[in-house]
Order: sequence, then structure tokens, then C-alpha cells
Amino acid sequence: MLADWNHKGPFSPRMQESLMKFQRVLFWLLASAVCVSLGAGCADPPPSGTGETSGDTSGGDGQGAGGGDGGTSGSTTGGGVLTSGTSGVTTGTGGTTPTNNATTGGTTGTTGTTGGTTGGTTGGTTGGTTGGEDDPFECDPEPEEACDGLDNNCNGQVDEGCSCGAASEQPCYAGPAGTINVGICRQGVQICEVEFFGECEGAVLPEVELCDGLDNDCDGSIDEAFDAGTPCDMGQGSCVSQGVYVCNAAGDGVTCTAMAVEPGDELCDSLDNDCDGSIDEDFTLLREACTVGVGACANSGIEVCTDDGVGTACSAEPLAPSEELCDGIDNNCNESVDEAFPELGQPCSVGEGVCAREGTWICAGDGRGVVCDATPGDPQGPEICDELDNDCNGQVDELPECNNHPPDVVCPGEMDVATLDTASLTAQATDQDGDAMTYRWELVSAPMGSGSMPTPTNQLTTSIWMDIAGDFRLRFTATDQNDTSSSCETLVHSVPSEQFRVELLWNIGAPSDDSDVDLHLLHTGRGGSWEGGDDCHFRNCTGSGLSWGAAGQDDDPRLDVDDVEGFGPENINIDDPEDATYRIGVHFWDDDSFGDTTVVLRIYCNAQLIREFEPVTLSAVSPNNADNDFWIAADVTWAGPICTVSEFGSAGNRQIVRQGDL
Repeated sequence: MLADWNHKGPFSPRMQESLMKFQRVLFWLLASAVCVSLGAGCADPPPSGTGETSGDTSGGDGQGAGGGDGGTSGSTTGGGVLTSGTSGVTTGTGGTTPTNNATTGGTTGTTGTTGGTTGGTTGGTTGGTTGGEDDPFECDPEPEEACDGLDNNCNGQVDEGCSCGAASEQPCYAGPAGTINVGICRQGVQICEVEFFGECEGAVLPEVELCDGLDNDCDGSIDEAFDAGTPCDMGQGSCVSQGVYVCNAAGDGVTCTAMAVEPGDELCDSLDNDCDGSIDEDFTLLREACTVGVGACANSGIEVCTDDGVGTACSAEPLAPSEELCDGIDNNCNESVDEAFPELGQPCSVGEGVCAREGTWICAGDGRGVVCDATPGDPQGPEICDELDNDCNGQVDELPECNNHPPDVVCPGEMDVATLDTASLTAQATDQDGDAMTYRWELVSAPMGSGSMPTPTNQLTTSIWMDIAGDFRLRFTATDQNDTSSSCETLVHSVPSEQFRVELLWNIGAPSDDSDVDLHLLHTGRGGSWEGGDDCHFRNCTGSGLSWGAAGQDDDPRLDVDDVEGFGPENINIDDPEDATYRIGVHFWDDDSFGDTTVVLRIYCNAQLIREFEPVTLSAVSPNNADNDFWIAADVTWAGPICTVSEFGSAGNRQIVRQGDL
């Protein structure tokens, strides 16, 4: 029956706990009586948890002052076959009350009595700590419960330990002071159950504030932890819609009542029409620099949106055109510059006679026309008779004495003259004014190495020796008594008359030269040697020359001159060479203190220059010294009218030996 008290009737936990204590005491007394009747020694009631069998030692419900639930029953292994550990009946007192809205709970509750240690400690600790986290209200505990239907000692129980009359009841409230009838908080009712009040039934205590239009934490404010009722929006750009925050279904947050707006096509209007977070992004020229108009009408601005928003246009307007000037600017804005001045940039001249200067037409300073940028020169002096306007007055040779006519001259025509012959030239000169005249012949050009000059030079007729083959150009000038001159030129071709000709020159252009270089021509088919009878050179070949080949002189060589005082030329000629091979040599006989000599060798076949060697340098020690250089230049082979030249060595590496090695 006693056991059923724990399960029957509307007993509060406090009442149930008292009943359980009573059962345990009664059970112990019965067990002691049995021990006495049997004469058996029975030990003192064992301390909590020391029996041999499982003892149910329940700790009291530790309740923190913060309002959290107490700890679970402490359960240890009890000893004794028939006994159980004493119940830990003393409730662990709660921790100190946490401050309002603190995240850290109160201090740890005190430990329950023996057997209920775990329950008391756990209950107190859990109650204090959890209460600090869950309950934002402070409780100012009093030393003792006042039995007034309130939780005076802040342990979460109302009037615990207070006696009462049977079936009596009273209002009760375990929440913080000042919260009764605030928000959802309401008092409950306690009914007296066997001397003590039972639990407070029907009371509504503060809770965690929800978003539900109620003051759940009974602090006088509704939904204060949430933004319900404040404005909100959804979307971006032109898609933004307005609403307010309202509580969500769970009550743990808010949601915005704004509705989504569909985006449109992007326009150029400083709005985000397509709601992508960018404004006017499709118009890449927007705000870029721009120019309108041409020439002087050009004006600068920036690209701005058109009124219809579909594009951009330049914010500037063209300037007004003006009259076209000559200034390098398109004043009338017709895309042409200075078109009214066609002379601009064309050649121009200023001044007369010798003062005339060339320039270019440029714009005048006022832009109304063009001017020539040239500056006239200065006169050369008073007018003289020279077919020029010396005084720059626009008249040429206006002096009476300037009516003179220059002489009329005629040169002989172009002619061919055999090399080593003398050309004779006669010019003609007349003066229609009957003035006396003087004459002058001069050599304009001659073949390299020639030393010939016209003689006489002051007569109508002159002559010049064709010392080497090539072209000689001469000029004839006649001058009247008024120092007025006229000139003409003619050309004389010095053409070898022989089929085979060899020319030698040295130190061409040197200011002075007394060196002696000798030309040699060896008939190789006759078996002779250099400076022998088959070698045409200065010792045996001047005058009529040597007798080679058939009777007569046509196939005989001749040395026309032995030049022993520098420059040359020395020439060997054969009118009609026989079919044979002829070897050409050059001997530096004596330098006459000149030093090394530079020689030039030319070969003519059938009156044509077929080979001219590059200048070759030779050395000499003394006259006919064995250490003097001898250049073996080439073989010339004749076969009928055809000649072939075979050189020894190459440019820069000619076959040069010592005279003593021949």
C-alpha cells in the first residue's frame, strides 16, 4: 500500500518525496525488529550506497535559483541484502541567481545529504548554470520562504515546507518579482496536500521571447528581440520592392513581406533595369569623352543617355561656323582648310635679277590673303655687261657698252687618232662686232697616266701627242676685247693601230718621280730567257725593235720609249703578232730615292682594252740590284685574231720574284 502512494493520487513531487522518506524509515524499523527477534546482530544502517544489493539512493531535486530543473536522481550501488542506502533527502540548494540576460549561470548549488550527493550537486549546478542561460530576470533571494504563495528564496519552488490546512488553496507564482500579469505571466494555484502545499498549478512563468506578438519574457515589451514591423525590401536595382518584417511561423525570426519584381531590359537611365547589380552596363561609351562638329565648329563633351534610354549621344553641340580665313583652320566647318586660297603652298619668287629669291606662298598675318615667304637678295653692285640684272632693277645690261656680242666659236669634230700619233686640231672663231679676240686651248681630261698636253695653247690650231690609248677631251675658248667669252669642246680617241699593245705606267699622280720601271715582253716559243734576245726590253727593242717570226716587221715587237725618269708610259707594240705565247714582265730597275713604286699594266688586243691590272707595289734597292722586284704578270696567247690572257697569281698575291732569281 505504501508503495502505491508513489503512483496514486494527485501528489506533488514534494509530497511524493515525503512519502518515500516515510517508507524508508518504516522499512528500517521493521528490519531492526526482525533482527532482534532472531537474536542476530544487525549493523547500523549503512551509509548511502554500501549495501550488498543495489540500494536506490535518490538525490533530491536540486533547483537553482535561476529557475532551471533540478538534477536527476543520484544512483549508486548500495549494499546489504535487506537494506537500502539512506535516501539523500536534502535538496541541494540552487546556485546564486544569474544577472539579467547573463550568459553565465549562478554558482554551483550545495551538495545534498548522504546518498543524494550526485543529485544535489547536479541539480544545484545544472539549475544555476542553465538558469543563467535561459532566464533573463534576476531574483533577489530571501533567507527563508515567507509562505505567501511566492518563491521568496528563489529556488524555483513556492512555499516549500509551509504547512497548510486540508483542502485549502492559495495563489502561487515562482517567477521573478514584478512579472505577475505582465505579458503572458499569470499566477497559479497551490492546493494543500496532507499538511503541505502541492505544486503551483496553472502558473505561467516568463519564457524565452518569441516573435509571436506576445510578451513571452514578461518584461513589458513584445517581440523586442526582433525587427517585426520595421520596413524591409527585396531585390536590387529597379526590382526592389518594399515590405515590413513579420514573424515567421516558428516564431524564432522574421521574414520580409516584400514581393519579387521581374527584371526588364537594361536602359540608359541611371537605373539598374535588369536588376543585375550594375547600372547602364550595356552602354560602354557612357561618360566617355566625345567631340561633335568639324574644324572650328568642333566642341567637346561626354557621352550621355538619350531621352529614350536606348543609347548614348554626345552632350556637346557644334559651335557656329565663321568666314573662312587663311590660318590653317576650317573656319567655315566644311571639312576643307583654307580652300579659299588656292595659291597657298605653291612656289613664289620675290626680287629682280640677281636679287630674285624663291619661296612659298603662306598665309598673311591677318588671314585675309597669302604672301611669299622669301626675302629678296641684295644687289651685287652697279650694272655691268654680263647678261645679268646686277642692280636688280628689272633690266639686264641696260648700259650702252653692254650691246656687245660674244664671239662665235666652232670646235673640230670628234676624231680617232692612232696611239703614239699626234692629233692636230683647228677651231674657228668670229665676232660680229669686229672685236679683236684671244684664244685658249686646255686639256679637260685624258687617260690615266697620260702626260701629254696641247701645244700651242693660244692659237686657233693646236696639237697633242696620243701617248697612250684612251680618250682626250679638249676645250677651246675665244674672248673679245670686252672680256666676253665663248667656248666649245671636242673629243679625240687615241686608238692603238697595232693588234697587240702593252702599256706600263707607275706612280700616277705623284708630284715628282725619277724612278725607273722597265717593261719586258718574252717570246716563250723561241726558248729564250728574260733580258735575252727573245725578251723585248729597253736594251734591245727600241727603234725598229727585234726581228721575230717571218720576214718583215709586222710580227716584230717595238718598245716606243724607254722612260727612265718616272711615270711612264712605256709601251710595247706588235702590228700583227704570230700565233705564239708572249709573257709580260715588269722590272723595278731603280727607285731613285722615291721608294716603293705602284705600277699599272694594260693589255690591248685588236685595239680593245681587254685587261687592266690593279695597282701592284714593287720594291727596289739600287739600280739593277739582284734584290729588286720583278713581276711576272701574265701570258698572252694569240691564235689568229684571238688573244687569251692568263694571269699569274691573283689580286693582292701576284707572282713577284727577285731579279736575281730569274
